[in-house]
Amino acid sequence: MVTADAAAVAALENESLSPWTAAQIAALPEQKQYRARLCRAADGELVGWSCLLLAADEAELLKIAVPLARRRQGIGRALLADAVAGAARAGARRFFLEVREHNQAARALYAGAGFIEIGRRQGYYRQPADDALVLEKSLRGIYEKSA
Repeated sequence: MVTADAAAVAALENESLSPWTAAQIAALPEQKQYRARLCRAADGELVGWSCLLLAADEAELLKIAVPLARRRQGIGRALLADAVAGAARAGARRFFLEVREHNQAARALYAGAGFIEIGRRQGYYRQPADDALVLEKSLRGIYEKSA
């Protein structure tokens, strides 16, 4: 993602339950530990984005967002697969994320990708209030070089 994309991403974020601010998004290209990825339709329309945090041998998915009109078309699944593959290629062995307890669609997406629940953060989300479920996926063996 480049700085010029920040306005389009911020507009997409306005459809999210926990939107990031335009300032947060604009700062991403300057921070090397974050990996933001955009998904565009053939005509160039922004149809989703994700942001991943890499630290040592761990990765955390911070965001996947898809416009309301584009949901249930496989875009979120593609963004998740891209994030997992990118984290594994970067050397991550464990992949974490948080999801709203009541977000059944997202929970199904993550379960289908092999994430398991390892914890709960009570009252983590606001507007609307919800608990966060902490999920993990092991990346061991993915992209590891053979000896």
